[in-house]
Amino acid sequence: MVWEWIAAFAILVACVEFYMFFNRSPERTVPKKGIVSPANGKVVEVFEGNFSKLFDFSVKGLEKAKLIVIRLSPLNVHVTRAPLNGTIKRVEYQEGKRLPVYIKKSLFKNARNIIVMETGKTVAAIVQISGALARRVVCSVKEGTKIEKGQKIGKIILGSTTVLALPSKQFKINVSRGENVVDGETVLGEFK
Repeated sequence: MVWEWIAAFAILVACVEFYMFFNRSPERTVPKKGIVSPANGKVVEVFEGNFSKLFDFSVKGLEKAKLIVIRLSPLNVHVTRAPLNGTIKRVEYQEGKRLPVYIKKSLFKNARNIIVMETGKTVAAIVQISGALARRVVCSVKEGTKIEKGQKIGKIILGSTTVLALPSKQFKINVSRGENVVDGETVLGEFK
């Protein structure tokens, strides 16, 4: 009987520790210059494309965009942060599939949350994409919300993929495929 209680207590402690680890949100030192990473993980793609066509979601100014794709593992911090100061212009959740994140078409076919923000004379889009394990994306900002660079704007449950899209003409990207990035701290690019 005692061993059963000890085993039950050990399982309870393990579950609480996993929950706390998974939901951790460490403080970040946000650099004053540059565009910071919206997610914690590994850069798996950096490419140029038409955001509106790729995601079937029209955003003026992103017809020719640099897209940075960051894959989160279940061990990464799952908070999504604002890459720069600005105002939230649009937030839209789109239903989709639950393909594994290592399948390339999961970027454009899976369920996702798109957050569009404006700052000065530019625009940026953050896409939180669910995966086979990540069944839920959370957005904690609404249209009209003013946000600061590094501020928490959402979360992806159990890892998946985050995409940052920036106008090609206005930004120089400083990261490449294979680099590990930290949400709110790693500078991904800067204004030209």
